Amino acid sequence: MEKKSVFHRIFLPAAIVILVMIFSKIIYNASRSIDNWTLHQLVATVSIVFLFLSHWIGPLFANTIAYFNGASFAERIGVCMAAPVVKIAINLWDFIGVYSFGEFLFLIFHSLIIGPVFIGLLCMGVSEIGCRLIHQRKITDSGVRILALNNVAVLGIGFSMTALMLYSGGHFYFHNIFSVVYTAIFS
Repeated sequence: MEKKSVFHRIFLPAAIVILVMIFSKIIYNASRSIDNWTLHQLVATVSIVFLFLSHWIGPLFANTIAYFNGASFAERIGVCMAAPVVKIAINLWDFIGVYSFGEFLFLIFHSLIIGPVFIGLLCMGVSEIGCRLIHQRKITDSGVRILALNNVAVLGIGFSMTALMLYSGGHFYFHNIFSVVYTAIFS
């Protein structure tokens, strides 16, 4: 497979997801000022669908584009983590000055903050397997391993942490892990 420029391998896939996320949020917020209720609902619904897709499964799309543009595995991890890192930064921005520095750093482990990273890894793992299947079949490259250690590890980490954070409606992770550790450290 041809290895394209850094722009096509790294920046373009990440930028597509991040720009969709930013524009969807801007359009969603702007939809509040639309007086026509039907048009408001339509614009808000469409923009929130794209916002949801970019937040939660954007890494699946970004990884697929990066893979077929010849990005290495390390580059694809960076591409897949770009949108979750931007989302985390946006979420944490509102908490600057509210918590002490230590509490602020610990806040990163809150499931709503760190969750996009693990869902991004889950999406990347799924995309990796799909891309490798397509690569093996379409390009007839029998040397491509569908289940390589790196993509299985990414899929396993993403799936297990996502399952842990969603187990029992998220209460198990939040109350039994995050809150207990937070209380032990900061009380």
